[in-house]
This record gives sequence, structure tokens and C-alpha cells, in this order.
Amino acid sequence: MKKTLFALLALFILAGILVITRPGKKQHTDVIAQTIISAMGNNEKMENPQVSNFVRNSIKSAITTVMEVEDYYIFNIGKMNYAGSEKRISIGALGQVYVIDKENILGKKKK
Repeated sequence: MKKTLFALLALFILAGILVITRPGKKQHTDVIAQTIISAMGNNEKMENPQVSNFVRNSIKSAITTVMEVEDYYIFNIGKMNYAGSEKRISIGALGQVYVIDKENILGKKKK
């Protein structure tokens, strides 16, 4: 009986931690934007802070309009509507966002 109660308590605490630390849409957007910017590589024009900020803000704005985050209470999934279909591109849990489909985000074809 004590082991079962302890296991349930531990499961309840773990679920509470997952709910509290699940990231929001802004975190998903920031990670996807950073992935795209990193893929662009070093460009002389991007070294200019004004150009860099403009590009970063433009990318974030574009992502925000086509991305939605589905919430499953203990984690969430970022989906993007493009090319006529909906694609899962990120998973968020424990305060972190993980990009799961970089090829589709960057426009690379999967073989």
C-alpha cells in the first residue's frame, strides 16, 4: 500500500512539474527562428545589427502567422501550415523546445 501511494505521489509530482515547465508559443517561435537564422550562415549584411534585427523580427513574425502550438498539458507540439499541409516541427517539454523537422523548415528535401 505504501509503495503504491508513493508511486502515485511521485507520478503526481512529475506531472505537476511537466505542466508548470511546458513552454509557450513564443519559445517555439524563438527556437524555430533561431534554427532558420543559423541555417542562413554568416553573411556580411547580417553582421549589421539593424539588418540582423530586421531579419530576425521578420522571420519571427512570419513564423507566428503560420505556426500553432497544440497543448497536451504535460508537453506541446508546434505545427506549421505550409505547402498545403500541416507539419509537426517542434516538441516542447520541461522548459525546452526541440526541433524535430529541420529539413522541412529549411526547405530541404528528405530522401
